[in-house]
Amino acid sequence: MSCIDSRTSTKLIFDQGLGDVFSVRIAGNIVNTDVLGSMKFACKVAGSILIVVLRHSKCGAVKVTCYHVEMGNLTELLSEIQPAVYQESETKLDRTAKNETFVENVSEINVKRSVKNIIESSFV
Repeated sequence: MSCIDSRTSTKLIFDQGLGDVFSVRIAGNIVNTDVLGSMKFACKVAGSILIVVLRHSKCGAVKVTCYHVEMGNLTELLSEIQPAVYQESETKLDRTAKNETFVENVSEINVKRSVKNIIESSFV
């Protein structure tokens, strides 16, 4: 699973060809029922044995969440990332998207939350 904003294809990173990787892409690496269903299909039906949640630097979805943006359907998606913003406790000042360290910390927490969500939400 990788973010739609990711600058590198999972096929390139893992040196795989077409049809060798099931790739789920969603802004901010959030986990919802569609993502879980896709992963379950890949593992249970198609035989995948590894799930990777791929984080990247300067994630636009994380940056927008750090600014507390609310905008239609985007608001619901960003609400899935928002807990990572509140969990980030290292940064005391400048807790905005202008602070690259803060954004990277939030991004790392968000990915860890996604991995935990995947494990807890599916026995597959």
